[in-house]
Amino acid sequence: MAEAVVSGVMTRIGDLLEQEEKFLFGVRNQVEMLQTELKLMQSLLKDADAKQDESETGGGIRKFIKSCSCSLDEVITVHKVVSKIEDMKAKVSSLRTISRDYGIRESMIKGGGSNSFNERKREERQTFSHLDHDVVGFDDDLNELVEFLLKEGEDSRVASICGMGGLGKTTLAKMVYNHPNVKKHFIDCCTWSYISQQCQRRRVWEEILIKVLSPTKEERDGIQKLKDAEIVEKLRGILCMRKCLVILDDIWDIETWNSLRAAFPLKNTSSKILLTSRNKQVSLHVDAEGFLYELQCLNKKRSWELLQKIAISRRKDFMTNANKPNIEKLGKEMIEYCGGLPLAITVFGDLLAAKQTLDEWEDVLKHIKSYIFKEDNLRVKKVLSLSYNDLPSCLKPCFLYFSHFPEDFEIPTKELIQMWMGEGLIQQIWHDEDNEHTLEYEGEQYLRELMQRCMVQVGKISKLGRTKTCHIHDLMREFCISKVKQENFLQITQKNIHSMEGNQGHIGKIRRLAITLESNDNFLKTKFNEYSYLRNPSFLRVLNLKNYKGKNLAKDIGHCIHLRFLSLENSYINKVPSSLRNLRCLQTLDLRLEWDQKVRVPNVFKEMEQLRHLYLPHKYRVSEKLELGNLLSSCPYIYELYVDYCIKKLPETRQFSPNLAKLDLSHTYLEEEPMPTLEKLPNLKILRLLRSSFEGKDMVCSEGGFPLLQYLFLDSLEIEEWRVDKGAMPSLCHLIIKYCKSLNSIPDGLRFITTLRELEIRNMPKSFKDKLDKRGPDFYKLQHVPSLVFEHCDSDW
Repeated sequence: MAEAVVSGVMTRIGDLLEQEEKFLFGVRNQVEMLQTELKLMQSLLKDADAKQDESETGGGIRKFIKSCSCSLDEVITVHKVVSKIEDMKAKVSSLRTISRDYGIRESMIKGGGSNSFNERKREERQTFSHLDHDVVGFDDDLNELVEFLLKEGEDSRVASICGMGGLGKTTLAKMVYNHPNVKKHFIDCCTWSYISQQCQRRRVWEEILIKVLSPTKEERDGIQKLKDAEIVEKLRGILCMRKCLVILDDIWDIETWNSLRAAFPLKNTSSKILLTSRNKQVSLHVDAEGFLYELQCLNKKRSWELLQKIAISRRKDFMTNANKPNIEKLGKEMIEYCGGLPLAITVFGDLLAAKQTLDEWEDVLKHIKSYIFKEDNLRVKKVLSLSYNDLPSCLKPCFLYFSHFPEDFEIPTKELIQMWMGEGLIQQIWHDEDNEHTLEYEGEQYLRELMQRCMVQVGKISKLGRTKTCHIHDLMREFCISKVKQENFLQITQKNIHSMEGNQGHIGKIRRLAITLESNDNFLKTKFNEYSYLRNPSFLRVLNLKNYKGKNLAKDIGHCIHLRFLSLENSYINKVPSSLRNLRCLQTLDLRLEWDQKVRVPNVFKEMEQLRHLYLPHKYRVSEKLELGNLLSSCPYIYELYVDYCIKKLPETRQFSPNLAKLDLSHTYLEEEPMPTLEKLPNLKILRLLRSSFEGKDMVCSEGGFPLLQYLFLDSLEIEEWRVDKGAMPSLCHLIIKYCKSLNSIPDGLRFITTLRELEIRNMPKSFKDKLDKRGPDFYKLQHVPSLVFEHCDSDW
């Protein structure tokens, strides 16, 4: 985590060197030297991060590094580089000196660490899986895996078990390994190797070869003398000739597999491989056509069965008729907290098995959260921390950001990524001289990797296959909160906001604050500077007031000059102060208030040159007419735009940002057809023309128009004729037509759009639907579309 902070500061210094040279007069060379020092510090931090669970010294250094890095970040933020440069250099220099004095070696991790450290971790890893007699609910999983492994003639030779830590991947693999039919089928050998995070490929190859050959002592000595290339050739040859099952348990990343793969044939062999991993990318990389089994959490019934088996089955004296109802009630409340995670249920089962009375069971339930992560019982925390520690430095703060959200909350992924962007947690990557991915794209990749690593779970999926919402397992969230407290990453309060006023000592160190508001807590005072817990509002980068019930927004919000994200979605604020014009760094501004809420908005958007996502309110008043064209011309980075007010005419194409990827128009009352303007936007992917957005009767999509458009939604328009020329919308995947009551038929040109995967017709006349029936006159236009969906089209109007 400290490494991630240093990485963020380095990025800020890079931006400073490139974009804000006026603040570096006379000290540019010194700032560049500071940047070099920080790069060297990253290597030292890899060592310190590796030692965090084993060395108080390493942990202390990490905290000191993080504290100093945060101070450097603040200096950069307020542009006091010239006056503070010597202090900055002294701090970084002292960090390196202290690190060397305490024996932290640069880039130790690159060598994989000491053998004793790796061996200890490996032995620890092997103790995490549950005992076979404590297994519940794996019968179907086991049967599916065994069936695949026993099939002859399968092209794929690889089966994978994936899932988050604690689900029982290793336990299930052991059940496969010990299954009598598997032993009988793989007559030559079944071999097992623990891989783990610190993979030593030579050890793995030797271990498997020795198991396959069952050599004498002399032969074993000979194997140890072989060169790597010789041992690979020998092992590969044996696996090609024989019928063996090789189980590779706990592969963490693609690089580990790539280092091992030379010894394992995937074609022209009767041998098969079963691997376990927390990362789905590993499985797909090893064999994209392989058998991927994603292990799921236990349901409530199975969870209760497992808890009974561990805590009660061997204590018949405890489960008396008198105790049974109370025991079941307490036990089922506890498994709710476990969220179906077998490891957590096992931990509680072991704990409860030692309790002698119902009072002791009630005490466990009362303190259930502290029990799961208490110092003398860290099994769950250790398993989950393995996943966290393996994250790249850039993903650690992104994962910790999930602690912002309440338990069991479906997190909108778009909003999450925008908040990551606001915090500066996403690094923009240049892939070549002319190709730079957007921050939004990089954010999606960050989230995708967290999902592939089974640390974040997918929620709702969009029609285009994108993840709309996500969430994390309750225990993963508890682990996340414990790390947040340890790292002082975020302060979370569920009390009345004013209860924080007196805690000055701790408040001074807060960099992020998440507040769960009471239902009518109007906590925003007249001015930000009245809050003792906001030591300097200018440092604020993200302010999310979604669903806020208060009427006021602090007048001096304009002092938050580094604010990147401001959301008032579904709030009841009735006036936005004119000081908003000072927020020139804003990337996301969401003013979609409660539907019937009127708000006075100053016409200051054109001052916000960094805007990427702008959502305008449904009903508002401005002191001067809001010119959308001027706004767009002033905000060249706009990526997403939501307009829900009368503009009557679109700006010219040249006034739109070339980065615009998503556009929603509603109640715009356009008098001229919008398509000739919008179809020229080079990166537009999602377009929604909603109620009263266009008042015309005819609409045309021209050849070559909308080159990247994937999703088009037409809702409540008055169009009668819609023409689509051949070559228009060549990337369209999903089309929705809803309540366009005057539209006579779908365009003939849709038959040329071979990328179209789904057409939805909603709330349209039955006569319109009948034309699209297999016997209808318009069926030929869409017979190539795999999915055709009708909703509420059973009557004529």
